[in-house]
Amino acid sequence: VDNNTVTDVFLHDRNDASTVRVSVETGGAQANGASINPSLSADGMRAAFTFTDGWSDVWAMDATTGFNAGRLTDDEWTDTAPVFSADGASVVYSSYRGPGSGATVDADGSVTVRPEGWVVVRRDLNSNTETLLSDPS
Repeated sequence: VDNNTVTDVFLHDRNDASTVRVSVETGGAQANGASINPSLSADGMRAAFTFTDGWSDVWAMDATTGFNAGRLTDDEWTDTAPVFSADGASVVYSSYRGPGSGATVDADGSVTVRPEGWVVVRRDLNSNTETLLSDPS
């Protein structure tokens, strides 16, 4: 039942005319935030979307069942508009790296530079690593 008045993402199978809500919490309960910007992998096996509940993060899940949801981003930035690569091995999305970004010193003494502004990011789904594909605008 969908009765929480927030935007959801659904997947419709044209072969058997079934419709599954894929923007659900782990276990299948309806989510408490809006889900927008859906994307489907080329093989139709995975769905990605933006989930907003105060922050905007990118999620991916098994599109055939609507389960096995995984949060791809979990940060203080606005991450949105995911798109799968042609081979399904990565997801590209936009991310606003707002105030508070910049350079930080990590525990090992290395320096991490975080750009401020909109950037394009690629998340490798196998290694769970992030690569910036653009400079901030």
